[in-house]
Amino acid sequence: MSVVRQRRGFAVATALFALMVIGAVAVGSLFAATRELRAGSESIHQTRAIMAAELGVEQTLSSWSTGWNGAFGRGYGRTWMFTTPEGADVAVTLTRLADDVFLVTSEAGAGPARRQVARVVRLDVADPPLFAALAARIPLDPGTGVDGTDHSPLQWDCPEASGGIAQFVVADTNSLLRFGQFDWLTLTELATTRVGPLAIGAAPRFTDEECDTSDQLNWGEPMRSNGGACTGYFPVIHAAGDLVIAGGRGQGVLVVDGDLTLGGGFEFYGAVLVRGALLAGPGGARLTGVVSLALEGSIPPALDGLTIDFSRCVARKALLGLATPVPLVERSWNEGFSDK
Repeated sequence: MSVVRQRRGFAVATALFALMVIGAVAVGSLFAATRELRAGSESIHQTRAIMAAELGVEQTLSSWSTGWNGAFGRGYGRTWMFTTPEGADVAVTLTRLADDVFLVTSEAGAGPARRQVARVVRLDVADPPLFAALAARIPLDPGTGVDGTDHSPLQWDCPEASGGIAQFVVADTNSLLRFGQFDWLTLTELATTRVGPLAIGAAPRFTDEECDTSDQLNWGEPMRSNGGACTGYFPVIHAAGDLVIAGGRGQGVLVVDGDLTLGGGFEFYGAVLVRGALLAGPGGARLTGVVSLALEGSIPPALDGLTIDFSRCVARKALLGLATPVPLVERSWNEGFSDK
């Protein structure tokens, strides 16, 4: 007779153990899948954030406004925000570092991810061809008031003054009616300031740390010791006919379709292009940079009482109001994570 032994609960224990193993595998798989999903989602957010940050910089450079060239003082700028079609929030900050150098910082957020991109750009200005402190269509006696020695104004961040240039040169009309890469028509079309026939007391105007470029008698601040936001403002000033200037100061490019009369101790730093004659009014004036006279009218120039000092640096900086930005050749780009 055989003996039957009973195994009480063995099947139940085996089933429970199997369920525990299956549950552990399922939990592990779920945990791994969740981690992978989170990692994938985080990667998507990080990619979206960096792409949006780069978009902020590229859009700023591609849609650059020449009004920004002179609107801000050093260390100051402007911030604006936008949202990409993918839902990323972007904040772009433009800061002026020097007369011709700006910092563009773009910070973007996509979900929990935040990324920041910064780029340093410089206003692209070509050295204009310069032949003399004073150029005209016909021979003139420049007198002692015209100096071809290269002058570097105080606190203008100019390189060391180089060799001088001729006091006076005769040039053809086409050469006289252009400055750098810009011809007369382009200069008049791109002018940011339009005046005439009388301008009295031109002087910088600004609010807080932003230069008021809408004021037609704000021609920048050439006196760097005075400081202020307008030291980087180099407007193109156009007079459609004769122009009489009595007193004040300014910088940039002055373009006059008729005769130009300067008096009241007026001081201007930059390039002066005149279709007609240049005349000295009561009190005279001082011009630093270069002067071109087409002398298309019937009035002869009268330079007594005017001082013209050549400056290669000033002439170059006068073009900043028309320049567009380009990234610096080295170390212009930086990427970072935001801890916000």
